[in-house]
Amino acid sequence: MTCINIILIYHTCMTEIYIVIAGMIITFASFGGLIFITQSSRRWLTKNMSFLITFSTGILFVTVVSLFGEAFEFLSSNTALIAIIIGFVGMWIVQILIPETHHHHAEDCEGCIPDKSGTKILIGDAIHNIGDGILLVPAFFVSLPLGIMVAASIFIHEFIQEISEYFILRKAGYSHGRALLLNFFSALAIFVGIAIGLVLSESLTTQGFLLALSAGIYLQIVMHDLFPSIISDSRTSGNVWRHIGLFMLGVVVIASVGLLTPHSHEHDGGDHDDHGDHDDHDDHGDNDDHDDHGDNDDHDDHRLDKVSDHIKR
Repeated sequence: MTCINIILIYHTCMTEIYIVIAGMIITFASFGGLIFITQSSRRWLTKNMSFLITFSTGILFVTVVSLFGEAFEFLSSNTALIAIIIGFVGMWIVQILIPETHHHHAEDCEGCIPDKSGTKILIGDAIHNIGDGILLVPAFFVSLPLGIMVAASIFIHEFIQEISEYFILRKAGYSHGRALLLNFFSALAIFVGIAIGLVLSESLTTQGFLLALSAGIYLQIVMHDLFPSIISDSRTSGNVWRHIGLFMLGVVVIASVGLLTPHSHEHDGGDHDDHGDHDDHDDHGDNDDHDDHGDNDDHDDHRLDKVSDHIKR
């Protein structure tokens, strides 16, 4: 085993550890309902939930833009666009078939039948968490900074959504302890997504496709679910500027995470023919004895470059 292979194995193992840690942190967002167990805190949540949604929308918006950029870095323009459309349309169909996959309002459960409504909410939440887990894997494999930004975005958005789901379960007739416990079990589905993501992210192409797919999914959530909710509340409450301010705050918060963990685009000049010239490889001299291993060498060089960039940071 060469030194390069040892370094690549170490880098891969550390990346997988970061992914698991991120999944664990996001899972604990399911206990957000503990913060609002008093009557006064529940009133505060009911009054301000729309503003929390606006804040999380700003965060998701920046994440979508970042995923778009990464998708077009990894894939050709046509392939990236097709994957984004598939993600967008696919999520739209899922929300039609299972509306409970994404919701924020406790009012959505007025007149709920406890067992039936609670089960739908938990299944929908589990599907949503699986998608989050799948996204985490390629994000961290692309670069640690991108993984951190995506994980932070998912955590903040999930924290707000899990609080809402806790109260929806309470309105559906679940006890305090049972609502928290079932919410936690549903959140564990993120590790199913992580496992799927690890299986699918064996190549740079599939990583790029998953990023593009995720970009389409989150774009659909922002455009179809979050923006209409914000616009509707702005019109009825008249708090337009407050919503704008909180949206921009969300943008600034997650953008700050990106600035604190700068992304160097270490996949540039990898094994993607669509990105043009690779003249820098001519400096390696005679490579006749590597002709039979071209693609693998390019991949190893790419992975080694990623390791070097991480060490420098």
